[in-house]
Amino acid sequence: MPPPAAKRVCGLKMPAVIKIGTHDGTFHCDEVLACFLLRQLPGYKDAEIVRTRNPALLSECDVVVDVGGEFDPKRHRYDHHQRSFSETFHSLLPEKRWVTKLSSAGLVYLHFGQRILAQILEREEGDPEVQVLYDKFSTPDHRADVPDSVDGFHKAMEMVGAEFLERLDFYHRSWLPARSLVEEAIRTRNKVDAGGEVVVFAQGGCPWKEHLFNLEKELGIDPTIKFVLYPDQSGQWRVQCVPAGPNTFQNRLSLPEAWRGVRDDALSALSGIPDCIFVHASGFIGGNRTREGALAMARHTLEGAAKSSANDGQPVSERFPLVVGHVTEPLDAVRQSVSKTPEPRGYVEEMTSCQRALPLLLLLLTLCGQGSLLCPAGCHCAWDSGTVSCANAGLQEIPASLPRDTVTLHLEGNQISTVRDGAFKNLPRLRELDLSRNQIESLSPGAFRHLSPELKILDLSDNQLQLASKEDLGPTRAKTRLHHNPWHCSCALQELIETVNLDPETVSGIVCESSAQGPEHAGQPLVKLLDEGVNFCSLQRKTTDVAMLVTMLGWFSMVIAYVVYYVRQNQAEARRHLEYLKSLPSPLKEASAETDTLSTGL
Repeated sequence: MPPPAAKRVCGLKMPAVIKIGTHDGTFHCDEVLACFLLRQLPGYKDAEIVRTRNPALLSECDVVVDVGGEFDPKRHRYDHHQRSFSETFHSLLPEKRWVTKLSSAGLVYLHFGQRILAQILEREEGDPEVQVLYDKFSTPDHRADVPDSVDGFHKAMEMVGAEFLERLDFYHRSWLPARSLVEEAIRTRNKVDAGGEVVVFAQGGCPWKEHLFNLEKELGIDPTIKFVLYPDQSGQWRVQCVPAGPNTFQNRLSLPEAWRGVRDDALSALSGIPDCIFVHASGFIGGNRTREGALAMARHTLEGAAKSSANDGQPVSERFPLVVGHVTEPLDAVRQSVSKTPEPRGYVEEMTSCQRALPLLLLLLTLCGQGSLLCPAGCHCAWDSGTVSCANAGLQEIPASLPRDTVTLHLEGNQISTVRDGAFKNLPRLRELDLSRNQIESLSPGAFRHLSPELKILDLSDNQLQLASKEDLGPTRAKTRLHHNPWHCSCALQELIETVNLDPETVSGIVCESSAQGPEHAGQPLVKLLDEGVNFCSLQRKTTDVAMLVTMLGWFSMVIAYVVYYVRQNQAEARRHLEYLKSLPSPLKEASAETDTLSTGL
């Protein structure tokens, strides 16, 4: 909406004051964000925010949000509290799929969002990237209540705005470029493999899953992509299965059962493919030392699936629609899938209803024993092995709800900056935790306090950790990796590495970026400094020893003073007692007096 026409006062052309109206009293994140969004547009940049419930004052405003009981985009009235309001993105823009009832911020974003993003990003409104980001931000939730104050409202607007811009920056600089990489890989997939079911990324760490699913629909990809290849940090290659969809545990096609859990030369001999490194026990990912080897692993799996499908005339995905431990369909669909599973030859055709129900019953009992069936958004879960893989998913924090039966948890390659208190307290079976290649700067005091005693591997390498203590990691005896962090070498870090069970192969990678004892230690491995006799705790221990000596001398002086006082007091008491005894009549003197009296009488 353009600003109102300029007014003329005394022949001078004066700019009109743009006003954004919203309610007073307790304010909410909803109208705070709505006001912030409007102020990102040039016409509203310097708009006055009028906070009132007075209809007369609101009628003078150019835009009114979250108050007034009216939704009329032609007059720029954006309230959602009226009983008749039920608008959603889908109802106002039928091509959009979201059906959550909109807040005032949602209404403002729906009508102004593309212009706002184009303005911030300095792009044209019709730019494809603007369209993609517009959809990405189209599910706002802003319901927190904050007590009223003028300063508080403007501070809240700054905070909400900073969060909005930070998230937009992440999506624009990290998430959106990944879409271009995925699209390019999809368009060139036939150069990788003639069947078009394998894509290759030149670099690892790309959050590809969401983009791949969306682009497959947009581009009409058929057959769907089954494998993704990319190099890991060491330059070796990974072959990863594409999940059947977002937030599901099932793969479109898993690596062969016979390969799972086999490693190195044994795997190469079994598969006939050189340079194999591993295949995960769940079959969702494997590794090879070369790109060609990883591609051969994918092709071998596709060929095996094609042969198996040709033998019975039915695609693998139809013959085995479920993986034990994964339910995404209604119970009827589960029942149908079980009933479609081919029966072995010689099976008695006339089964009772109880007999026919047995496979479904066994399946449901297995599922019930798995605990939570929810897989965190952006992750891939394999219940048969207890593996939850959230690697390279663009996560900024550890998922709040993780399956209780998780055994292996992959969180590497994300944007996680801190490990909150009790993040893993409900994972009693956790045996491997990978937090490498994040942005972790700090560990909460209770971050690892509740780790399972069964934990075998804890990987915190390639983060931004500078300070840590033995209390931060708790009592875990897991093999721990702390290398490739910008460590500040101090007594606390020295005590930590003397306490935890470090992975021997990574000890030399714990390098001092700074030191409590001066800059001469910068750039040197901590273990090397310790071997040379450097003791970061010596000064602290000397200070402690001096303090203890002073304390002991103080106590000793107090004891001596008390003893002297006690002796002196006892001496005075002894003198008084002696004088008292002297003052008492003597029995010998009385006896002598009686003798003298008798002698006189005689």
